[in-house]
Amino acid sequence: MNNEVEIIANKTINNSANDTSKYTRKTTDKRTNKRTDKSTIKTIAKNLKKTSRHNSKNISKSTSKSRNYDASKYSTTKDIAQETKIILENYDNKNQHIDISKNLPTLLDTTHLPGPLCMKKLSKFGAFERLSIRSGFAHSTAKTIEGRCKILKKLIPRDSAACMFTASWIWLGGTIPNILDVISGSHYRVVPHDHPLRVFRRKLLKREQKVIKDLRITSPARTICDIALTPSKNIYDEIRKKDTIFNLIQEYETSFKECEKIINSNPHFPGAQKAKDWLKNVIEQEDIFYEY
Repeated sequence: MNNEVEIIANKTINNSANDTSKYTRKTTDKRTNKRTDKSTIKTIAKNLKKTSRHNSKNISKSTSKSRNYDASKYSTTKDIAQETKIILENYDNKNQHIDISKNLPTLLDTTHLPGPLCMKKLSKFGAFERLSIRSGFAHSTAKTIEGRCKILKKLIPRDSAACMFTASWIWLGGTIPNILDVISGSHYRVVPHDHPLRVFRRKLLKREQKVIKDLRITSPARTICDIALTPSKNIYDEIRKKDTIFNLIQEYETSFKECEKIINSNPHFPGAQKAKDWLKNVIEQEDIFYEY
């Protein structure tokens, strides 16, 4: 019995000693931590001051940049808003030419305007033409042939020439087509501002094209021939083709004889004879004067 009591007593003493040692370790650790905290607090404070100064400089630079950025956006929006005001004031006088696009870039996006909602609002007033959700151009830029060429130059590749309905948009104006038609020997996968490219590999002579603002465009007569040579997909496409050809002939006084010469100079075009017959039929239906 005495031996058992001694063994139990020794165990309790050892346990208590271990507990006290753990406690002392914890306290010493806490003390050392406190000491280290006190010793390093000065260096931490210095580092905090340095970082705060550096951050304040960066913040001041970024705020100045953002202020300039917002100011440029505000000035662009102000210019287009001024144009909108003039359009609304002169709504009755449609023949009056208003040009405020001199101070504006050719294509406008969210870097020039506050956002898509602003573009949507300006497009409702008729001062802004949208190309995509986040880009477009001022209405005054597209009022002239030169302005439309500047816009199209930003959209189509350099080594291509505008043709078909894209060329007719340059010659006649109106709404820019959703698909951009070009003549080129290359294949493009790019979709500039949500407007896909439709490439035609056709022979284009120098006398059948014009160069305006460093942009190659098919002449009105060649544009008519390209439209006539392209088969219609449906009845709506057929109506669009006829209307475009009629407007081009009326606007630029293009004769059937001129179109016939262009088609005959390209005898390898598929459906050349069919295109001539179709074009002659369209002109006769519209009672347009032409020379044989």
